[in-house]
Amino acid sequence: MGRLNKKRSRSNDNTYFWPGFVDARELTGQDTVLVKLRSQIAELTNLLALEKTAKAELELSLGSLSGNLKTARAKTSELQALLEGLTSNKDSKSAALVKLQTKLKGEKEISADALARV
Repeated sequence: MGRLNKKRSRSNDNTYFWPGFVDARELTGQDTVLVKLRSQIAELTNLLALEKTAKAELELSLGSLSGNLKTARAKTSELQALLEGLTSNKDSKSAALVKLQTKLKGEKEISADALARV
């Protein structure tokens, strides 16, 4: 009986006891949250790796396209210079043709005058 009185007096001393199962539930909840967070981190890591791979591929593609553009611009400049040369050549040939046609016309007139005298 003395023990029973002792237990009763302990229960009446207003000491607050936290039940251990509450701590266990809290830890289980924290573990669940940690598992979810680790899963999200793993997923984000995978997505980051995919993005890095895509970025590297795009940079390679950009480098290739830049090279192609540089080559195309060089070819355009080359063709432009050739066109300018041909245009200049055409202009000088046109001028020579006009001179020859004028000279031919003059020769025809001289021939026509000579035939008219005969």
